[in-house]
Amino acid sequence: TSYRNFTENTKPVAPTHSTPTNGAKVIGNSQTITWSAGSDADGDTITYFWYIDTDNPPASGYTCNGSTTGTTSSACETTDGTTYYWNIETSDGYENQTTTTAWSFIENSVPTISAQTITPVSPTTNDNLNCSFTIADSENSSLYVYYKWYNGSSIEQNSGISMASGVENSIILGSGNTTKSETWYCEITPYDGYENGTAQNSSVTISDSTPTVTLTAPINNSVLTQYTNRTPYFTWSGSDADGDSLTYKIWIAEDSGFSNVNQTSNTGNNEYYESTDIKVDTSYWWIVEAYDGNSRANSTYFNLTLESYESITLLTSTTDFGDMEIGNQNDTTNNNPDPFKIRNVGNIYVNLTLVAQDALWSDPIAGLDTAYFKFKADNVTGEEGSFNYVQSQTSWYNMPSSTTNLLKDFDFHYSTDEAEVDLFVETPPDETAGSKSSTITIST
Repeated sequence: TSYRNFTENTKPVAPTHSTPTNGAKVIGNSQTITWSAGSDADGDTITYFWYIDTDNPPASGYTCNGSTTGTTSSACETTDGTTYYWNIETSDGYENQTTTTAWSFIENSVPTISAQTITPVSPTTNDNLNCSFTIADSENSSLYVYYKWYNGSSIEQNSGISMASGVENSIILGSGNTTKSETWYCEITPYDGYENGTAQNSSVTISDSTPTVTLTAPINNSVLTQYTNRTPYFTWSGSDADGDSLTYKIWIAEDSGFSNVNQTSNTGNNEYYESTDIKVDTSYWWIVEAYDGNSRANSTYFNLTLESYESITLLTSTTDFGDMEIGNQNDTTNNNPDPFKIRNVGNIYVNLTLVAQDALWSDPIAGLDTAYFKFKADNVTGEEGSFNYVQSQTSWYNMPSSTTNLLKDFDFHYSTDEAEVDLFVETPPDETAGSKSSTITIST
């Protein structure tokens, strides 16, 4: 009789799951599973069959599966937001151990960003930049955003803030940070506590700021009274957010539509303008344009009326002929003594008259309207043409007892607003000794 022996195989001891831990959330869309090695009492080599699937437990048609004598699987491509189940089965080449209880993990859903824009689309240095966007995550309601503001390629702001999922949010860059012609980028990266979403960015270029101009004087709806000329002084103020140098142009018109323009002027960098003559008792409208080399802007328009103003003043109101003998003659044509000197301090042409209030002499033959006391109008040296010479009383005329023409069309312009009244006196034959005087009234 012959004998044969055999040994009953011992099944390998099942391994212990390691990673991912049961119920873990994972990232990266490529996962491996690990376990601690099992053992075999017979010293047989152990092969591990691993299975990953969306079924629980993993079933045929696995998402990924394989075998190894190690303790780590091959990488398995996974999809965001999907739950996977995995388990291990061991074999010693003779028989398999019962498959381990399945563990699960979920591939994290990466947060997304949408509708990212910067407004305004064509900003100027006066504008804040509003970077708006919506971040979303199917698994998380509270998210975090990393944001960066770039001026060109240079990072100027870099920070982060918590935000809600599915709600439009915005990051503001203040206008004080920007300068004309710069290109600014807003970069947004969402984060859900596990991994970053894909960064997105948008950009804008800072455009030229339109200048502003504000009229200051004369104030709107002004009525200019007691004005001594017809050349109002106009002032305004201008500004440009980009710091550009401004030039100005003014229009003055007799209608608010500026179809009947009275005058216009380029004033350069000056924020003022002294006009040429405008009409009195007429409504005018004025407006100023500011130009920064790229953009033009108009002020609002103001209205004004220059009221007519009639006023004269005597620069020399007395004259003294001193002592005179019977039959002596004297006059003021040589400015010794001085003639009366008159100035038109209004803003309209005026006609002047003259009348004596009382006689200069006591001799009955030398009363008013006689040749013993005369007057005439004359030019002031340097102010020739200040009145209508032909129609004015420019030859000697007996001093009148009733109102008599003196000057016609007496000018108000600064360079031609003065005239003289010359006087002539002759002592009559029977004049008594003593001081002599006469009051003369000059009026419009």
